[in-house]
Amino acid sequence: GAEAALTQGLSLRPDDPWLADLLADVYFQSSRAAELNELGQQMLQADPTYATARYHLARAALLAEDPRAATEHTRSGLALDPSNFQCLFLDARLRSLAGDKLGACAAIALALDAARQGHDPAHASLASQESQRIGCP
Repeated sequence: GAEAALTQGLSLRPDDPWLADLLADVYFQSSRAAELNELGQQMLQADPTYATARYHLARAALLAEDPRAATEHTRSGLALDPSNFQCLFLDARLRSLAGDKLGACAAIALALDAARQGHDPAHASLASQESQRIGCP
């Protein structure tokens, strides 16, 4: 039901990033890499400066088992917005998976700071948990 409602909402407001972000989460959670990639591309066409669109493209790349492309998209997102929580969080996870604990800890510390600056306790909690998982000081 959520997908249908979000798709209908986007047909009425095609450039609404909030609706597109929610639909992207539906696609990611149902492992639909092609649709997530297409939506991310549409989001970039609507706003080339929207860093979170790069985050969605990175998650599509992960679903397609392409961590190199995921890393490129994440870092492109951070070039657009160095304080983007989603890109920072995913960058930390990708660095951790690649064995770069120092880089992962630096990225998750920035994500935690971004969450605190944005007064987002849910994101701050996620970043704190990820920091512990990674084993950051």
